[in-house]
Amino acid sequence: MKENWSKKDKIVLIFTIVIGVLTLVAAVLIFISLFNQNYNYSIFLIISFILLFALFTGHLIYLIVHSTMEYNISVLKKQKEDNDIFLDQVMKTFVNFIDSKDEYTKGHSNRVAIYSQALAKQLGLPPETQQNMYYMGLMHDIGKLTIPQDILNKTSHLSSEEWEVIKMHTQNGVKLLKDFTVLPSLKDAVLYHHERYDGMGYVYQLKGDDIPLCARIVCVADSFDAMNSNRCYRLKYSKDRIIQELDRCSGKQFDPLIAKAMIELIKNGTIDSLNAQNNL
Repeated sequence: MKENWSKKDKIVLIFTIVIGVLTLVAAVLIFISLFNQNYNYSIFLIISFILLFALFTGHLIYLIVHSTMEYNISVLKKQKEDNDIFLDQVMKTFVNFIDSKDEYTKGHSNRVAIYSQALAKQLGLPPETQQNMYYMGLMHDIGKLTIPQDILNKTSHLSSEEWEVIKMHTQNGVKLLKDFTVLPSLKDAVLYHHERYDGMGYVYQLKGDDIPLCARIVCVADSFDAMNSNRCYRLKYSKDRIIQELDRCSGKQFDPLIAKAMIELIKNGTIDSLNAQNNL
């Protein structure tokens, strides 16, 4: 008997077996009564047999259909798991390419992915959205593959021309993803994660809720990791200073609700726990 059958299914199976046995008994009794020419009794048995056989057939069909559906569901679930693994590996491969170009921020995309997923959970978004936010965090900087390495790794002040080249990574990232249709909102995260809640960001100076939610989440996760990491031009900020910056920029650079969620994740120890679990 299948271990994943519910209690109800097991009862139906037992009931079906009992009905099947009774149907066979009825058939045998019909044969005996006809042999003994007891026709009145035979009619009663035939009616009983028909009813029992119909009931048995119905339950048997239910069990067959149920088993088939369970098998198909398990196959689809396995296919989805395999597809998720494949998608995760493909995206992490691209992230490795990005890290190979920008050694100073190595691991940044993976951390942003984990923080984006945690923010989605903190905001009460559905599990599927939480997983998608992980993928968006992983790929948010894919456009950096198109940026010259000498600009990405420059330790001195960037010229205005070089800064304009850096800013192109959002648009270039969307171009790289033009044939990627598995996760449509990924392009929004890539294109808009440098927009600001007050409309002073780039590329399109979108404001408030006009910025897709996924991009607003990645923006906070991205900024948090930048503040929490050593860079060539400064050391990482203290936890208290990061909280101050998130609060100060709430409603300006950041969506207030998402900034608040990030502060809560810092204060309740979730970020430290995630960093420890993932060796970040």
